Amino acid sequence: MVRLVHVASPSVALALLAGCGEPEAVGTATVSFGSGTGSVDDGLETMVGWSGSSGWVTTGPDDPVGPCGDDPSCLPPSETVPTDKPDGLPSPLPGVYDDQGPAPPDAGFRALIGFPTRQRELLEKRVALMYAPGSPLFRRYMTVDAWMAEHAPDATEVALIENWLRSRGFTIDFEAKNRLLVQFSGTVADFNATFQTELHICMRKNPLWEDPPFPVYCTLDRFTLPKFVAERTNGLASADLPTEKGELTPEVGEIVADPPGPEAYGPRVFYGAYHLHPLFDAGFDGGGSSIGVVAAGTYHAVDLQIFWKSFGVERALPKRVEVMEPVFERVTETALDVQWATAMAPGAKAVVYEGPDARNTSLLFTWNQAITANEVDVLTFSFAHREDSEPSRCATSTTSRR
Repeated sequence: MVRLVHVASPSVALALLAGCGEPEAVGTATVSFGSGTGSVDDGLETMVGWSGSSGWVTTGPDDPVGPCGDDPSCLPPSETVPTDKPDGLPSPLPGVYDDQGPAPPDAGFRALIGFPTRQRELLEKRVALMYAPGSPLFRRYMTVDAWMAEHAPDATEVALIENWLRSRGFTIDFEAKNRLLVQFSGTVADFNATFQTELHICMRKNPLWEDPPFPVYCTLDRFTLPKFVAERTNGLASADLPTEKGELTPEVGEIVADPPGPEAYGPRVFYGAYHLHPLFDAGFDGGGSSIGVVAAGTYHAVDLQIFWKSFGVERALPKRVEVMEPVFERVTETALDVQWATAMAPGAKAVVYEGPDARNTSLLFTWNQAITANEVDVLTFSFAHREDSEPSRCATSTTSRR
């Protein structure tokens, strides 16, 4: 089971897992614990979805449109009624998102649509039981296959929405391994017509000190989706300008020790701050475990090696995983994240999951893919904006879940 740490914005991380939407309503459950002596009578028989003998059993939602399957063309008119749905796009906010007017109709976009976790309430209760001493589920973590079978969005439901998006002239670019997110792209004109809205360009205040603002898409009103789309999705989690394209420049420079002055803070200072020296003295350096870093762009391998050499860290380069569009730039924050994460556990295997840029579309999708890969013990993620300037859909939908 992956542990999630170092999340600069809980709103971003939790919104991803929820697809920026509400939890699915799936009944109620009463859970009590017995004496803690290992008895089976721990109240689990009162929980909806608990089978008692074979484990956790869940069922998907009923299909309200009958035999249509993944064919949107056979849906009855009652399923296509326009329905308001909150979205994950920002609205103009003076000083943070400054409205520049409507986006050009022929401009491109990429967006994420999110799908709800099936039987979410049951899943949340099961996770609570995993960490409750005395529970028969204590430390009995779910496998990826079990989660997919019991809680992943239904494949036919996802296919139905994807086919509808294609019918509107969009391209399906990426489908998340756990089916919680789908990235699609097209023109602003088709976007506006499909979701009965109007994309605007806002200049976004740069979270980096004194760096200039940059353009993002924003909207003035809620989106409208057909009823069958609104009922099967959490709505749009993001919509961004297209990914920039380019070529990754070659590595340059020599690997030499270049330690900072005596006033600088190096890894050993943080070993002390987090009481790691006793672990190192006992021979524990992270060996046998793994760290995943979720990033935008990539890094200079030479920079990592200079950092390690300067502070006496000996380790191998991380494994790189390119998640979406090709990465073409090296990002300082990505290098810093990888340097420090790998220095804190020099014996641990490291994997860097690389999205194409630091916009919400790629960060949300990349974070989700890193979780779904299930190949590391700990994930770290530092890219984020101020929560009060994140789209209200993502911010407010996670407030009650922290």
